[in-house]
Amino acid sequence: MRRIEWWTAKLSLDTAELHFLSRELYEKLRGLTIPYYVVDKEGNLNKHDLRLIRKDDIVKGDDKVMIRFPVFLRDTVRELLVKSGYKVVDLPWNPRQVQIPKDEVKLLPFQEKALESWLRAGKRGTIVIPTGGGKTFIA
Repeated sequence: MRRIEWWTAKLSLDTAELHFLSRELYEKLRGLTIPYYVVDKEGNLNKHDLRLIRKDDIVKGDDKVMIRFPVFLRDTVRELLVKSGYKVVDLPWNPRQVQIPKDEVKLLPFQEKALESWLRAGKRGTIVIPTGGGKTFIA
């Protein structure tokens, strides 16, 4: 039973919690990259690789290892854990709760007009208002 617990990885939306991390798994995680291109002064296109899991995304504590990763890597990380012999336990996603102010929010006339236009368009499209114009209140 202790051995099964030792080889269990808890996987959430963007983190994994392990009891230990082998050098091989560490190298595979650090090897996850995406390409990006930069044009130099001469107009040449140069390919670079962006590392998706940095050294500081892997934190070793006393009794566990925490791995942070971008959400879109979750399935890839899961696959790497399974191939490395881990039993993966998926943790439920708990979205953060947003506190809605108790005060009644009153929209300004231009905000109401933008909201009405969006509703008339079948709740489709983009509301464009300058910075500080209250897009968050409209939402």
